[in-house]
Amino acid sequence: MKFKRKFNLTTADGDRYDRIRPFSILEHFQEVAGMHAEELGIGYSKFSERNLYWVILRFKYDIVAPIDIHDRTIEVITYPTLKGRVDFNREYEIRNSNGTLLVTGVSKWCVIDAKTRRIMRTNNIEYNYELDNNLIYPDDVDKITPLMKDELTFSHKEVVLSSKIDHNGHLNNARYADFILDVLALNQDEEIISFEINFVKEAILNDEIMLYYKKIAYNIYYICGYINDNILNFTSIVKTEKR
Repeated sequence: MKFKRKFNLTTADGDRYDRIRPFSILEHFQEVAGMHAEELGIGYSKFSERNLYWVILRFKYDIVAPIDIHDRTIEVITYPTLKGRVDFNREYEIRNSNGTLLVTGVSKWCVIDAKTRRIMRTNNIEYNYELDNNLIYPDDVDKITPLMKDELTFSHKEVVLSSKIDHNGHLNNARYADFILDVLALNQDEEIISFEINFVKEAILNDEIMLYYKKIAYNIYYICGYINDNILNFTSIVKTEKR
């Protein structure tokens, strides 16, 4: 059975043109994933007793229909799907108050042993759930191939401050979306229709992340970050559309 929760949007969920921010979408996805994991007995509270924690590897979402943040109420839906040897996939939907599908998404997660810092095999993580075979994303979430740094243009630097740290002690995953939005600085007539991010190396307090980008097609952007300008932190592909 799919897990569903309703949320009320505020103006903080929108950008300067009242379009929903990628941060808001990722934040809502993370929130329902955490709630559902708790319900299944594999959430933060249970895992912390076993010195385990979830780590997200990849996120992807696609805009199906424009989101009106003034509509206020959205329903966010999630459910686990494919399971590999060491990772778990999870899909998402966002619908408006009328039930219209607005956003689809998929993520890939793994479980880390906090003591050994090793990835746990999925057969060691047990939960009772009947998987949904009607997948929006039937294929696995591919890795983004990093581009060479000398092909890229430097944008700006972000410093990981305490307000951006989550309870796992690293930069909250949704925060990267705001970094990417600042790199793109899109005009009012250009909107994000697809957003994909791979998390390569965690960033912790006081790390400096140097942000780079390249426009690889008329509506496709590659964005990445380097911790202290030498360790690849994340890669992202964003597709836009002129309105």
